[in-house]
Amino acid sequence: KASQILEKAIPYLDQNIVNHYNEMERNIKRYGGKLSDDHLDAFAIHYLYTRSYFKNNYPSETQKVIKYYHDQAVKYWTKKSMYEEGMLALYFYRTNDKSVTADMMKSFRERALKNDEKGMYWDNPSGYWWYQLPIETHSLMIEVFDNLSNDQSEKDDLRIFLLKNKQTNSWKTTKATAAAIFALLGNQPTSKLEILQSPKIKLGGRDININL
Repeated sequence: KASQILEKAIPYLDQNIVNHYNEMERNIKRYGGKLSDDHLDAFAIHYLYTRSYFKNNYPSETQKVIKYYHDQAVKYWTKKSMYEEGMLALYFYRTNDKSVTADMMKSFRERALKNDEKGMYWDNPSGYWWYQLPIETHSLMIEVFDNLSNDQSEKDDLRIFLLKNKQTNSWKTTKATAAAIFALLGNQPTSKLEILQSPKIKLGGRDININL
């Protein structure tokens, strides 16, 4: 069933990014501007990020559009929110394009705050827009570092911040909770988050044995 959905969804995405590009060109002719201006909007970023999960061949018409938005991403990623930057970093990683990932990781590290108690995090402004949500953004950055960093201590410190955050805050949405759990579980080994011994649980006065 999933394969059947993808067989229809991927061509739908490819056609819609072409439509999106064509509409942008029409607006430029109507209102002015240049193709070389920053037209890397949220729709294009989401497309690049989503499409990078799949290795299906691109239709010829779509290849031109992807090349355009790819070049836009290389040129304008510094003007985007950290959430969008993280999506683009994963896009570049999955498409084996190392042209800017080193610069992106350098930028992420330079902007990061480190604290022995809190771990590693960013002091980004929060708001109501999807790209301003702090837990979702931090969770995405964990995925970025899992894939693009060779420093295990960085990955551990990022997860520590998420755990420390949960101690004093309530994750407001199911989206935030799901993103955080995905980031914490991940597929990266970590010694700092290991459970050294099983918890002791009693039910009705009786010990319950569990093995983790």
